[in-house]
Amino acid sequence: RISREELYSREEPWRDLGDEHSLSKPWKYHQGIIHNGKYRYCLPAGLGFDYRVRVVGKGKSSSPWSAVKSGRVTDYPLPHGLKLWVASGMEKIFLDTPVPENPRRTIDLYSARNEYEAAQVVIRTGMEDVANLTVRVTVQRNGNGQYFPLSNIELMKVHYVKLSTVKRLYYGVYQDPPKEKMYPDALPLLKVNNAFDVPADRNQPIYFRIRVGSNVAPGDYFGSLWVAKDGVLVARVPFRIEVGNFTLPVATSCRTLFGMRQDQFELKHGFSHETPEALVLYEKYREELLRHRVSTYYVSQMPPTSQDSDGWKTRLQDERVNSCVGGAFTYIEAANLGLSDKCYFYPLDEPTEPYELDRLAVRAKYIISKYGLTLPPKIITPFNKILSPSIFEKMKGLTRAWCPNTHTYNFHLSVKTAMEDRQKEGDELWWYVACGPTGNYCNFQINMEAVRPRLLIWQNFLYKIPGLLYYNVTGWGQTEDPWTNMATWISKAGDISYGDGSLFYPGTPKRIGGTEHRPVTSLRLENLRDGLEDYEYFTALARQQGREAALALIGEVVTSLTEYSKNPGKIERVRREVGRQLKGE
Repeated sequence: RISREELYSREEPWRDLGDEHSLSKPWKYHQGIIHNGKYRYCLPAGLGFDYRVRVVGKGKSSSPWSAVKSGRVTDYPLPHGLKLWVASGMEKIFLDTPVPENPRRTIDLYSARNEYEAAQVVIRTGMEDVANLTVRVTVQRNGNGQYFPLSNIELMKVHYVKLSTVKRLYYGVYQDPPKEKMYPDALPLLKVNNAFDVPADRNQPIYFRIRVGSNVAPGDYFGSLWVAKDGVLVARVPFRIEVGNFTLPVATSCRTLFGMRQDQFELKHGFSHETPEALVLYEKYREELLRHRVSTYYVSQMPPTSQDSDGWKTRLQDERVNSCVGGAFTYIEAANLGLSDKCYFYPLDEPTEPYELDRLAVRAKYIISKYGLTLPPKIITPFNKILSPSIFEKMKGLTRAWCPNTHTYNFHLSVKTAMEDRQKEGDELWWYVACGPTGNYCNFQINMEAVRPRLLIWQNFLYKIPGLLYYNVTGWGQTEDPWTNMATWISKAGDISYGDGSLFYPGTPKRIGGTEHRPVTSLRLENLRDGLEDYEYFTALARQQGREAALALIGEVVTSLTEYSKNPGKIERVRREVGRQLKGE
């Protein structure tokens, strides 16, 4: 007899029974396995009462995963009209997404060291509301006696926001509007024993995210996600984490520069501008972006004074920071530390008139003179229009960085040719997205498929563009509450872009509970990080086997900026193939 409390808290839900075990009838069959010469059974979900096991035969030793991956470890149908399946982290599960014909019942993840990976467990209700559900995770020992760190597993309850059917005008063409429905996006943390309700006839995905530390040994790790109602277990989802024999670098090879409007997140969190509490919150947002391999424009919002010079130095020396926008203080400090390569100047945004190029050239000459530079500075100027004279003619020899919009790069052959010429001269190539492009381009709008932020980074590698700029991640100035209205960019003509300039949600205590203010991530930001991690896979493969080897595998998924597979299974298969071809690094 095993109490429900003991079962729920057990770290290793496998019990040795020896070669035979007899108990009185009636028997209840549940799948068991032969492992390391002993019969073992897997404690089932859905049972809060005595459980009897009968060994009906012996078999050969096998991996625990071979016995549970079929999904026959939980009795179906589930009580309370519940249904359950596993989906990729690259999918958007809508409230009414039907249960697949052959649903996955297990989580199977592949990861390098120093990497995050994720899946979703979808709970679907029947004709009645289901209240007081809880989920938690346990881990078990693998064949080498090792556990996956339980503290490196996080659960999030996927939150939905409503999008309307307002059309979007871009480059003179109306794009297809999103369907008027609820879209999954925000990912607030779900703490242990935090109960939640699911209304009738709808889905509630639970985002299951792992972090594989740099010290985790290669191999397979096992565990379970348990679902309970009113404290009684109703479902168990086994998981396996396969850790490859290579480690992703701390420093991300694809450079990023993402803006973060401090005034806008201060307002949504109810803080006054640049108060101590607001500055602490800024560091939380910046740190969360670094966890997603994204560098912000500024290494700090603290005033650049001598009192904070040590703090600035520490932030500049952080390996995770690969880029920053440098003013006078930042550039001088970086140069003194031998880190001036991290610094970019950003004096002008999206020039549209020829006279603006004249101003940009004057500014570039001033920077060169002021700092006594022998090489042109890296002046990053996002541009989305072809001006006469072109920006390449005007700024050649005055900058070493170029940053068109992805549509401008793709649509205008002259831009692509000029970029390739500048790259041969040693200049850096970037591109950016913002409220555009839309259509089939990869971007960060909520109504786009979840894979697009990830594949945008695959396109960076494909086109040898090792830099991505994005103007804002907390762009909530045009919405009263991002949790209910993510119309974050509205033109004067009334065109709407959902989630544009916003990859976070304001995690206030009123919204997420507790007493702490914190950033809340999104499906889009998670998939962006996955793409940046994939970029490291391709970079390592190119280093070991040549760039053509990496391009051959990328080509199975992405062939251009508007042509790519949206199939999560295909993307995952290619990613795993790259990982298994890599030698330990």
